[in-house]
Amino acid sequence: YPLPLPRSDQKALTAAADAIVAALGAATQACALPGLLIERLGITGQATAFIEAAALPFATMFADKTVIDEDHPNYIGMYDGLLMEEGVREFVESSDLLITIGTMQSDFNTGAFTARLDPARTIDIGLHQTVAGSRVFQNVEMAELLAELATREIKPSAPTTLRPSTLGAITGGNSDPITAASLYPRWEAFIEPGDIVIAETGTCSMGLAFGLLPH
Repeated sequence: YPLPLPRSDQKALTAAADAIVAALGAATQACALPGLLIERLGITGQATAFIEAAALPFATMFADKTVIDEDHPNYIGMYDGLLMEEGVREFVESSDLLITIGTMQSDFNTGAFTARLDPARTIDIGLHQTVAGSRVFQNVEMAELLAELATREIKPSAPTTLRPSTLGAITGGNSDPITAASLYPRWEAFIEPGDIVIAETGTCSMGLAFGLLPH
């Protein structure tokens, strides 16, 4: 028999949603980091709806790439600490409100722990609880919180002109040596909408992760 899913404590759920709506209303620059748990829970649609309702720019960390498609107009690029994408790093780390949704602060995700995400300015929507600064809302299920937020009126976040980058133009010819600079832009252009991409967690992941993938 399928196990029943845990349910939220209603008072804690309401309080967590209130805190998020209030923080978004007070924020000058806000940003979201959706994570792989939304894909594993099958709630990418709910997370996307919240991001769209709040007009939140969003980046993804390393293991969370494409949990929301990278052709989404709110997508600004990859955030991996000091390892790449300086413009994205500056935007994420300078935001006065950062909302993480099912992200994990692992070595791989944080650019070997070079990420600088201030807990005082971060709301972490976790699997079973939400943490907003020093406040912890226990027994709040991620899916139910996102559903609750979809019913709220939320002040839209300020727009940004930051757009995701690509790996650049294709260079080199058939007789030239194969180099990383010539190979990865070709792979980026080769991948088509609907393709399934598996990148081994060594050189390939580092070279291809910062490519812009289609729908």
